[in-house]
Amino acid sequence: MKQFTIILLATSFACHAGTASPYVVYGEDDRIEVFQSSPKLQKLANSTAGMIVSNKLVPVNGNIMLPPYTLRQDTGVCEGEKFSEQATPFICSGFLVGPDLLVTAGHCVPNEARCEDVSWVFDFKVDPVTGKTPVLTKKDNVYKCNKVIDAKLFNTRTNKYDYALIQLDRVVEARAPLKLRSSGKVKTNTKITVIGHPSGLPTKVASGAKVVANDKQNYFVADLDTFGGNSGSAVFDSETGTVEGILVRGAKDYETVDKCAVVNTTTQEITNFRLYGESVTRITDIATLKYRWELLEAAKSGDIKTVKLLHKIVPYLNMVYDNSKNSIVHIAAKNNRFALLKELAALGVDLDVKDLNGNTALHLAAKEGSVERALALIKLGSSSLVKNNKGLRPIDMASYLTINIKIILDKALKKELSSNKEALVLARD
Repeated sequence: MKQFTIILLATSFACHAGTASPYVVYGEDDRIEVFQSSPKLQKLANSTAGMIVSNKLVPVNGNIMLPPYTLRQDTGVCEGEKFSEQATPFICSGFLVGPDLLVTAGHCVPNEARCEDVSWVFDFKVDPVTGKTPVLTKKDNVYKCNKVIDAKLFNTRTNKYDYALIQLDRVVEARAPLKLRSSGKVKTNTKITVIGHPSGLPTKVASGAKVVANDKQNYFVADLDTFGGNSGSAVFDSETGTVEGILVRGAKDYETVDKCAVVNTTTQEITNFRLYGESVTRITDIATLKYRWELLEAAKSGDIKTVKLLHKIVPYLNMVYDNSKNSIVHIAAKNNRFALLKELAALGVDLDVKDLNGNTALHLAAKEGSVERALALIKLGSSSLVKNNKGLRPIDMASYLTINIKIILDKALKKELSSNKEALVLARD
């Protein structure tokens, strides 16, 4: 835990988010390697990633090499400083919240242009056997940013809003989406942990901190040991492992001594944490995540009123799905909520959204032999041409015992093929 003091310097240092202050807050450094942390924290670290500009990634024999520049080379830290000989390839941190959904700070990925330029790397950590920074990472650990679902960066002076929810270019394998707070707020003095890439380093875990100021609606303040590069890191309740927020701001952590940089360490404590603590955007600020499970439950019960009400807050209904990518459409169809499906179609929701296996709701209706469901989906505009991950169309999923489904889908298929030249190409391919 940091024990704070205020150091007045001749020049201003930039905070993580780019704001400036003549004061710097430092303290005891609690950062440790992932393998030095508890099994619970190691599991959480497995779902965190570092952000890097894509053109800095170099393919090498099926692997990816990241920039080898060390902390000492990159920031000019003094010889012997903690982690000084480790590589610092990352700009920001992020964490997995869905099968292909990742959260970071809004100033890390504020728009689509930035999304197109960056990639996300999982599992870049120090080897527990050698104790060394990895030179290469597996290609499978690297993901592109596919699209920005929701990003906000408002009023940096007051720290109001700073988050980004992005979709990656594919489902992240063998890593579990993290558990998020969806209502209420963390209590003051709750013990918290941050996991991310301080100063761009391989993944680090820092516990021993707590919530120290908690009166603002959109963020809380903590005495976390965070550095530039931690922006976008998940901040967890140390006991439950639930994500409480996103690290977004804090004072710069190095000062120059004898022509090289050192981490400021102090013993005096301060009380004005609103000015000198580390700011954490509340995870509940992201409406798409906050109301995800409520929307999915409404889809299950066919609650049109709730869906329409929440749609005013969550405009991205196509991005509302569970950890198996069962969307609001899949769940409504599975439970025969035809009135809701009609409403979703009217709201412009894509009825052909796919689950983890690439199946649309029509694929599943065909597989289960549900004539009523298949007819309803086709009438509302579901396509019989869409192929799943195995290249199968809905008609290919129908059992030979469900002849009625095959007849319905065959008619729909022929109708689409005859009325859509593009469909002919898709079908041929």
